[in-house]
Amino acid sequence: MKKLIEQGTEWILFLLRILLGGFIALHGIIKVTDISQANQTFEEAGIPVFLGNLTGIIEIIVGATLIVGLLVKSSAIVVALLLIISILLAPYQEGMISYYELLLPALLLAVLLSVRGSRKLNLVT
Repeated sequence: MKKLIEQGTEWILFLLRILLGGFIALHGIIKVTDISQANQTFEEAGIPVFLGNLTGIIEIIVGATLIVGLLVKSSAIVVALLLIISILLAPYQEGMISYYELLLPALLLAVLLSVRGSRKLNLVT
């Protein structure tokens, strides 16, 4: 029974890893493809514009590494740091509660993966 629970846990972590990687990679793709919007958002937050493009590229890379299972713990740490920075620096606007509702669970999942990892169908933990 214990082995069955452990296997189920690993499959759940695998699915959550894929979801988080897809979420982060898609967010990076949006930043890179809609550069003017990303630059405007970073300018409004008082962050140098070039960091918007760099952040988008980093999000694509770590999202992809999570999806394929390459360096899961390290990638999850990078994702957690990006999410913390995003939460702290994103200017609050009316109606943005849903933005934080997405970021906080993603942050918790990134922390979980950085501590626990995900051993199902990965290349290197």
